[in-house]
Amino acid sequence: MSDDNEEIEVSDETIAMLTELDEVMEKIKELEARKTKLRDAVTNELILTDNEQVELPDGRKATVVKPERTQINETVLKKKLGTATWKKVTKVVLDKDKLERLVDEGVVDITDVAEAAIVIPNQPYVKFTGKKKEQTDAKA
Repeated sequence: MSDDNEEIEVSDETIAMLTELDEVMEKIKELEARKTKLRDAVTNELILTDNEQVELPDGRKATVVKPERTQINETVLKKKLGTATWKKVTKVVLDKDKLERLVDEGVVDITDVAEAAIVIPNQPYVKFTGKKKEQTDAKA
């Protein structure tokens, strides 16, 4: 890695790939927004007209999916189960915010935390920052 202030020469091919990547990412963003708008509109239309499954000209079917999930009110369940059973169905996990507070307060030694920490690298990626400059056609 180099200093942020140090300019490193980059090939024209790399610049071309970065430019294309930026264009593709912008197009994906536009298509995602269009997809969401269309999906929401057609879903609402199908629900309003009680057509929850439609056969398409190519033979496939489009079906309205109504997903749901169950959420448990843990306060209510804890009262229903009692403390002994509650301990059997729950687990203790590290609270990183509390750990950080105790390190800041000097209660926990940062070197102990460092010895237990493992850094796992994520997949590197390219991020675009700054505003696009207007392109002028210098070859015209």
